[in-house]
Amino acid sequence: MVLEMKNEYERYWALITNVNLLVVLGIGFIGISLFNSVLAYLYLLGSLLVVYIVLRKEICTHCYYYGKWCSTGWGKLSAMLFRKKSGNYELGAKIAGVTWPVIMGVPLIAMIYENIVGFSAYIFGLTMSYILLVLIFMVVHKKACCLCKMKNKCFGSMCR
Repeated sequence: MVLEMKNEYERYWALITNVNLLVVLGIGFIGISLFNSVLAYLYLLGSLLVVYIVLRKEICTHCYYYGKWCSTGWGKLSAMLFRKKSGNYELGAKIAGVTWPVIMGVPLIAMIYENIVGFSAYIFGLTMSYILLVLIFMVVHKKACCLCKMKNKCFGSMCR
């Protein structure tokens, strides 16, 4: 089966991706807050700032989908906030290479720790929900990458 690359994605892709990501960040915030509330607020604020502002300038301003509906809607967001090619793509790639593992990994580490030191059905359920939603995020992202015109150029492509 040959997948046809998209010139522009349907808006539901962006809705699914962003709702899922925001729920992941919310559960991550709750999971970290069980460990340390200050770290939880830093995690949430830092994640939102880097994902929705910093990476949009550094990466999305160089993308084919700049000003268009991509699978995340970030091409549209980046065009509303920044001039085309105003970011530093290489810097963005480095920042993203650190950001995504931190965003997805730190809450999981905190929740695993909390399960070890004080197991409860609530913490276990929170952890399992988090893992499930991260996996859904990754599956949807991979599917979107395989339809993307940038899949062979993008440092973060999951479809090479």
